[in-house]
Amino acid sequence: MACGLPAIGTSLLVAPAALRRAIVRAMAGRRFWNFELHGIDFADAEHDGIPGDLVARQPDLRLPIAAKLARLEQLLDQLAAGWQLVTLAEAAAEAQRTA
Repeated sequence: MACGLPAIGTSLLVAPAALRRAIVRAMAGRRFWNFELHGIDFADAEHDGIPGDLVARQPDLRLPIAAKLARLEQLLDQLAAGWQLVTLAEAAAEAQRTA
């Protein structure tokens, strides 16, 4: 956790750009960071017909998909500058080799 927010996909997609950058910087000391996203992170409430009650409870649903994808692209660029991006299977294989 960094800056009082979980360093996971949903939180990072919702956070303003400056906070996203701060969270990623705070994670810089970690050798490994499992960055996860969920299917709902790619939902667009208006286009996908998601009920208003769920939108009210799920902050990422208040952002249109275009905004989320733009933020994700920026975030992946920032992550790639500090970490080697690999699948979880590749990370697990590496952990077994070095254990």
